[in-house]
Amino acid sequence: MGMCKDCGEVYSALIMKDGYCSGCKPEIFTERELKNIKEQGIKEETTKEVKKEETTKEVKKDFKEEAKKGKYNFYIGLAVVLGIATYFVSSALSLPKDEVVKNIASQYGVGSYSSRTKASKIDIIDHYKKEGKVVYILGIEKLICEMPMLEVKGKWTSLGMDCK
Repeated sequence: MGMCKDCGEVYSALIMKDGYCSGCKPEIFTERELKNIKEQGIKEETTKEVKKEETTKEVKKDFKEEAKKGKYNFYIGLAVVLGIATYFVSSALSLPKDEVVKNIASQYGVGSYSSRTKASKIDIIDHYKKEGKVVYILGIEKLICEMPMLEVKGKWTSLGMDCK
């Protein structure tokens, strides 16, 4: 590679002679050299075009691969979100109905009704899950009670009641 002393362009050493390109000082080149330079120039342009096409194909290929990865990442993310949503929906559906909770709680003798509390006097304040059980926080008259429950063979049962 070399730079023409006259025009300042960088050319292959095969195209230059005495520091000049064939365009600036054609008189120092023989006809045969000029013919070879023209052929080489065409070959160089053709090579540049081929390289450019190959680069374009590689970029397109890389873009398609990245698009596929993005599509797969989208589907993986969607599956995770659906899985989490399914978990929350199934956990919400796996709770006993309020009537069932009140009926079971009414079987305990709590408050002024020592034998049995009326279901209408029981308020469900909240619930949470602990160690595989659903624990209900109940308001019975002026007392706050916790009642852990389990589902056994499709039926809900209480594991006791603690009131304070």
